[in-house]
Amino acid sequence: MYVAKNFKNPLSYEVTNIYNIATPYEGTKLASPNIFYPEVKDFFNKKIGDNKLSNYVYEKSVAFYESISSNSHMDYDIAKDGGVPEDRFNKYDKKFVKEMLSKENIDSLKRVNSFTNFITGTDEKTLGEALRTFNAAGIGLCLLNDWFFDGKGDGLVLTEEQYKIENYLDTTSIRLPSSHHRVNSVYRVFDVVLDKINDNVQRTRK
Repeated sequence: MYVAKNFKNPLSYEVTNIYNIATPYEGTKLASPNIFYPEVKDFFNKKIGDNKLSNYVYEKSVAFYESISSNSHMDYDIAKDGGVPEDRFNKYDKKFVKEMLSKENIDSLKRVNSFTNFITGTDEKTLGEALRTFNAAGIGLCLLNDWFFDGKGDGLVLTEEQYKIENYLDTTSIRLPSSHHRVNSVYRVFDVVLDKINDNVQRTRK
């Protein structure tokens, strides 16, 4: 979203195709400890009860989650508003999500050769495919989607929020069928992305 506004050469716009996939235009609570962790605690309390065991499982789950997180700007910059603790503000740009759809960014994107917005979201087939292909990340994302997004996202971002760009750009998003957030780990899904990229490259060459 921020790339095109930094072009110095006007010709750069003419040869640039930009692709957004599963974009958190409104952030994601999975990058927001202040929002996500209380939900995790509540989840285990409901499953196990409000007791020492659930507290232990909660603490271990949070520790594991933080061990696989970058704990850096890459994660926290896409947090929901108010989702990052003050002691992590040095790893957080609170303007990143708020200004993603700024006029400057949108005006720049209108100048590029093409802009494509891909939408992801699981359905009743996604988990089964992840299990059959031993896709551990896909399995985890499907479970996160069911547990914390009411089945309405891709395991990281709500599907409906991925369409927000259509309110600012004259573009029709492409829905990737039966897809979790780790798009490049599912060849069937990523082929759709690569086909679109190839079409745009061929059109640009002409």
